[in-house]
Amino acid sequence: MPYIPERAFELISKAHEHGRLAHALLLSGPNARDLEQLVIKITWMLRGGDSDAGMNLFGEPEVVALPECIDDLESELVQVLRPVKKSRVITINAIRDVEERLHYGAGPEQWKVVILWDAHRMNLNAQNAFLKTLEEPPPRCLILLASG
Repeated sequence: MPYIPERAFELISKAHEHGRLAHALLLSGPNARDLEQLVIKITWMLRGGDSDAGMNLFGEPEVVALPECIDDLESELVQVLRPVKKSRVITINAIRDVEERLHYGAGPEQWKVVILWDAHRMNLNAQNAFLKTLEEPPPRCLILLASG
């Protein structure tokens, strides 16, 4: 059943609050910008928003704005994978790199997030290689498969 991005985020947030967040979500929609904003909000929620922003020089909480694009989210705990080269496919080598990083340790309350942008662009070998991780992901890991 299709939802507008705000409703989808509301449902995902509630699932997370109740400890019932799935390990993978397939997100699609006709508007790539709305889809990107939904992915950003979900990732930001799992990262704890601006809770790790700290304090400014005056001892006030630092305000951190929501990132503008998914590439701004990339860090040790957030991986963004997009199609590359002229063929515009996601290759098996890229998938293997993602899988290797997924199995690195993280803090006990930290989530690892993988964003597969244009997930439908994975070639057959990449799909087969990713299947095992998709079926049995490491703990506290969310895989966001976004497809326009």
